[in-house]
Amino acid sequence: MKKKWLIGLAVLAVLSVCVYLYLKARKSDDFEGPIKAKLAKMVHKASNGLYALNIKDLEIDVLKSTITAHDVTLIPDSIRQIVLEKYSELPDDILTVSVKKILIKGISPTDLLDSKNIDLSQIVIDSPDVLITHKKRIYNSKDTTTFYEKIAEKDETYSLDNLLLNQIRLTHKNLDKDNKMTILYNLTAVLDDIKLDSETAKDSTRFFFAKDAVIYAKKYSTVTADKLFRFSIDSIALKPQQGNLEARAVKFEPLDSKNGFSNKHQFKTDMFNLYFEDAAAVNVNWWELLSGEGLELDRVKLTGGYIQIYNDARLPSEGISKVGKYPHQLVNKAGFPINLKQLLINNIDVSYEEFNPVSDTSGKVEFKNTSGQISNVTNVPEIIAANNWMKMEASSLLMGKGQLKTQINFDLKNATAGNFTVDATVSTMDGKALNKASKGLGLVGIEDLTLDKLETHLKGNNNQANGTVTFLYHDLKIAALKTDGDKFKKRALISFIANNFVVKSQHPQKGKPVKVQQVTYKRDPNRSFFNLIWQSMATGIIQTAKGK
Repeated sequence: MKKKWLIGLAVLAVLSVCVYLYLKARKSDDFEGPIKAKLAKMVHKASNGLYALNIKDLEIDVLKSTITAHDVTLIPDSIRQIVLEKYSELPDDILTVSVKKILIKGISPTDLLDSKNIDLSQIVIDSPDVLITHKKRIYNSKDTTTFYEKIAEKDETYSLDNLLLNQIRLTHKNLDKDNKMTILYNLTAVLDDIKLDSETAKDSTRFFFAKDAVIYAKKYSTVTADKLFRFSIDSIALKPQQGNLEARAVKFEPLDSKNGFSNKHQFKTDMFNLYFEDAAAVNVNWWELLSGEGLELDRVKLTGGYIQIYNDARLPSEGISKVGKYPHQLVNKAGFPINLKQLLINNIDVSYEEFNPVSDTSGKVEFKNTSGQISNVTNVPEIIAANNWMKMEASSLLMGKGQLKTQINFDLKNATAGNFTVDATVSTMDGKALNKASKGLGLVGIEDLTLDKLETHLKGNNNQANGTVTFLYHDLKIAALKTDGDKFKKRALISFIANNFVVKSQHPQKGKPVKVQQVTYKRDPNRSFFNLIWQSMATGIIQTAKGK
């Protein structure tokens, strides 16, 4: 009896080894053809004959329940595109996809061939190259057929625990925008808890049927088409269900030094240098943004960093009018719908620097620790009809010393005329901090000054600004300067005349009322919006300092 038992056990062991060896050695040819055919049929049905799926070869490991596909392509049929367009059935976005390798885990070949309910553990897609060719087609807004209805038979269910896409290269070509190309490199996408059935097909909280998804990239960098600037992001993460984005270390920086940048231009051109430690966007309509059809989102927040602007006045002005280029006018002329409800900035240092050929040096105006918001940034007529004001409110430290509070209102309803209002107040500060700007820009040194209060109220349009300026100060003493090599030298006689016969040491003077200056400043059409504001304020400041 014992001998029979041992013989039976030996036979069972031999059979087990034989089955293992058979399954391990079984050729993919047993399943490869039928699987390719079923997948191709599924794609053909889902796309209404638009796409052809090609797989070079399949590796099937029956024991590990894995299938690996190599050199996979999804190619649109050009003839079928013409037919679908004729019958108003062609989608807005046409895909061309190539993938080096796709690994499917948790599936047997018979699942793909026979099962109505496929449940996978993971799919890993390596190095997909995706081209999206976009063209808006009005008739697609009427199509209510779900993706599930297009690909599945009745009661079929597909589920996947995890989908990982590595090293994505995404190219978006917009035929509606002169074939504009947008290319994103080295993206990674992770989609969890994917389920496709009759219920989830209509679930708007899922992204491509995934309960949770994130798309991210690290060390993204690109150079602008004019080869003047580099745009880079240390890391970026997109959560598409909420339309949210978080980015770290966002930079837009010049490739050259200040002199190198100027040498590449014939006329005066602003050089920008931007850096934000953190940037976040909420509820972005990504498909509209990617296709260039609009910018719609609830909020953008920029935290920490700087905005630096440099201009070299040694170069001549190009002589092109800047009328029509106020902030709200640029939004109005964007060429696509914009609806940004709120732009928040927190602790950003802003500066404007200009090289003055007369002084042979630069002067810089600084706004430290700037925080604030811009609301209702839009050019959508229905939104403007309900609220026609785009508002900017900000607080900062002027030259790092004086508390500056500003509110600028832009009239969106009358954007063509350029209508706006400005209210600004600077509290007590040490006026000597202004030397960083006044010496280089005006060859005027401030030896002593206490600014008690500066208050401005302006209304303006394309042509001029007018309003009031109140400038309260004491202990004003200035120095007229000239350059001596790389240093400033005081012009003693002119300084003496200025302090004793031109400017008043304080305002208001004892026994006299505060003088509120009524100012009107006609705009230089070749200068910017902010130049108009500054020149209007400077007019009132100079009039007050002269005792007028």
